Amino acid sequence: MIVWRHDGSSDYIIKRGYKLLVEEELQTNGDPLRNTTGMITSFLTKMWALQIPAKIKFYIWKLFNNFLPTRENLSRHKLQVEGICLLCKEGEETVDHHVRSCHTLKQT
Repeated sequence: MIVWRHDGSSDYIIKRGYKLLVEEELQTNGDPLRNTTGMITSFLTKMWALQIPAKIKFYIWKLFNNFLPTRENLSRHKLQVEGICLLCKEGEETVDHHVRSCHTLKQT
């Protein structure tokens, strides 16, 4: 059994793991705006080494590489789809919308 020990909770939450890695990266490499590519590469390398389920690793990898099957990405591949988010019906379904704006996903 794997237990998350970096905060008071034993449950791993992607947001907490991301925050921990970003804070560690800032301490190691300084300002991320000066070294964005290196920071992403370093983050993904560390993420692959984490003892978390593979499906979470693949989701994060797809997120960083803009490979999530959002409506925006599907239409980019010439599929005929409406752009509206099917979950919340409140915005265009993009990777950014999934991560920041979709109220339905934030509740899960």
